[in-house]
Amino acid sequence: MTGRNDTIPLVDLRDFESNDEQLKMKFVEKLVDAFHNIGFVGVTGHGIPQDLIDNFYESAKRYFALPSDIKMKYAMKASSGERGYTSFGGEQAKGSNTPDLKEFFQFGGETEDTPDHIRNPKVTEVPEFVEL
Repeated sequence: MTGRNDTIPLVDLRDFESNDEQLKMKFVEKLVDAFHNIGFVGVTGHGIPQDLIDNFYESAKRYFALPSDIKMKYAMKASSGERGYTSFGGEQAKGSNTPDLKEFFQFGGETEDTPDHIRNPKVTEVPEFVEL
């Protein structure tokens, strides 16, 4: 896929996991091209059950529908943006003075040794949002 278009590129992870080196290379080329030209990509063939995906999207919709002051309870300044909520205008693209028009919630892996200041926050209003 080269050039710009209006569709989100898709890659199938099974191609990369196959024993076929040509399929693997084609996967890598599509992935690089998608990130270079579009900025993101959809991944299929990952093995994540559809009901888990659907449940996560539903809980995310409920979280992001909360009032701003509630969502801001989960902004974790001590984690330097590695965990928790970031509001609209909370970031800007590198080299830009214009705030980004997006909000997001960042999760990360944890072990028993993960320091408290970078643990994923527990969202009491929508607990399944971080428990799924």
